[in-house]
Amino acid sequence: MARLKKTAITSALSGLLGDLVIRQTRNGIVVASRPNRSKKPMPRGQRQSCNRFKEAVIWAKQIMADPRRKATHLAKLKKGESLYRTLVGDYIKTH
Repeated sequence: MARLKKTAITSALSGLLGDLVIRQTRNGIVVASRPNRSKKPMPRGQRQSCNRFKEAVIWAKQIMADPRRKATHLAKLKKGESLYRTLVGDYIKTH
């Protein structure tokens, strides 16, 4: 892990750059290697949440692919709301 001093260029940096992660902290800018969580198993609750979200995404895509069902759900939306996000949220709340 390396620390950088804040300059005009480095203060604008953050995020992922190849296999490096650049973070802004109160102690300065930290450059570290990308975390590897591929070998660490997810906790059961997190795994269940991920699976439920996957099911919600599949359900939303199925509805959006069917013109009749899509039109029914579009009629219920308020201006500025996203159909996809609303469908995913509805699935998670009801299942």
